[in-house]
Amino acid sequence: MQSLPLSQETENPPERKDSVDRFYELAPDKPYCTDDKASGLIIRSKDYAFARSYIQHNTIAMCHWLTFDQDHDNLTQWEDACLPQPNLIVRNLNNRKAHVSYAIESVCTSDAAYPKPMAYAQAIQEAYCERLQADPGYTGLITKNPLHEDWHLWELHSKVYKLGELADYVELKRRYWTRKRAVNYEHYGLGRNCALFHRLRYWAYDWVTYHRDEQGTTYVEWMQIVLVKAESYNDFPQPLPYGEIKSTAKSVGKWVWTEFFPKTKRKRRGAMADSFANSDLPLDLTTKQRLSARRTNETRKLATKEKIVDAIGQLTAAGKKVNKSSVSRVTGLSRQILSRSYAHLFINE
Repeated sequence: MQSLPLSQETENPPERKDSVDRFYELAPDKPYCTDDKASGLIIRSKDYAFARSYIQHNTIAMCHWLTFDQDHDNLTQWEDACLPQPNLIVRNLNNRKAHVSYAIESVCTSDAAYPKPMAYAQAIQEAYCERLQADPGYTGLITKNPLHEDWHLWELHSKVYKLGELADYVELKRRYWTRKRAVNYEHYGLGRNCALFHRLRYWAYDWVTYHRDEQGTTYVEWMQIVLVKAESYNDFPQPLPYGEIKSTAKSVGKWVWTEFFPKTKRKRRGAMADSFANSDLPLDLTTKQRLSARRTNETRKLATKEKIVDAIGQLTAAGKKVNKSSVSRVTGLSRQILSRSYAHLFINE
């Protein structure tokens, strides 16, 4: 392993490479920023924010960096702990305390995200936090701006790590991504998102039938109930921003309302059975089959449309080009299908 070219006498950081460019390019268009954390955060344009000492580096929809707040002065703690080289070390000029960042292949954290990759990233984050002797109370929302003159910057390399590569250096204490219930997440970093998501969804499973089927609660009322419950669960030592709470509540509330129906003893007769039973007209078998096939086709097209819209949202959040080729790679749908039936969704082509 190549050693970090640092010593206690080092005054000038080495020359920049590519990681800082990636840091700038993937930062939110309107990030949180500040020159003084005690005075609070503001949201400004990217150019304005990069003139501030602290800046938001991950977007609300994507995690591009695992960042750790080292409150000690050992800048080579990563080497002492037998961890891979971080990409960026941004150090306080006065006390040598630093933010240490690893560039990772982006993990989606939006309401369209799969929970397992996010939970896997959090498990790695927890293990690295312990080995780096970093502050477990660090929220990860903002970091020391590597382009600001207040700090010393060491940019060690431009490699973007796969999560599995980082996991090879540590032993993950819990297999978060396979546990089904009662997950005991640590209350920092990505763990708070995972903890809120799982805690909220299990609550929603228990209460959606009561509200939707027994009390006649409307969908709008239900979504507000879920949001209030999500806010009550945001009781971490370092609470999540409201935008992340709202996003998680929207994801959980919508899915549980539309998709979660506990098993009953009533025999399923097909999606159109009730419509046929309530019809005043006698329908022969051929007509029933034709109507059922039409409804199945409409349902399939709607599901495909939602899949495409989700893919466009993920690509947009990641700052990637949105076209039929990129959406095809994400969804697995052919470009021919996208061009023939869903061209209207691509407004820029």
